[in-house]
Amino acid sequence: MTGRLAVLVAGSLLAGLILVSAPAQAAPTRMWADLAVSREGRVWTEHLTRPIFATSTRWVPGDVRTRRFFARNQSGEDARLSVAVRVFDRTAWLSRGALRMFLRVDGRWRRITFAGRTGVGNLRVRAGEVVPVIIRIRMWPSATAVDAQRSMRFVVKLRLTEERR
Repeated sequence: MTGRLAVLVAGSLLAGLILVSAPAQAAPTRMWADLAVSREGRVWTEHLTRPIFATSTRWVPGDVRTRRFFARNQSGEDARLSVAVRVFDRTAWLSRGALRMFLRVDGRWRRITFAGRTGVGNLRVRAGEVVPVIIRIRMWPSATAVDAQRSMRFVVKLRLTEERR
């Protein structure tokens, strides 16, 4: 197995939307990717087809919303799963503190506090192992109506690479 970008999760908090997609495989026959994702842990695909947060979601001060999806190592061998988030925060929603974002992938919550790229986790996953990826977003209770008009986009990247012994 070679290292490759396997899953890309992108979201816009203006609409409370998170989408998951995977790069297309250029192969004449269908082959499963080494990394699969699932919304509930039962049906596995190369990408999620519906948003994790409904597009009709409206954020008001005090809101806390948690969503999760699952990643599964289908490579047939132990591997490393790295998780990173990249935030595009042109309206300074996150950096002002009006919105709090946390990701959990290895039993620990990590707060994302600034725009740019942040490594969230790097964990060993056995062949066939399923790992939950949890995203929690909280609009701070003291956020103003102006804060509720802000928007932010973020991308969560999952990468499965060969386990080094």
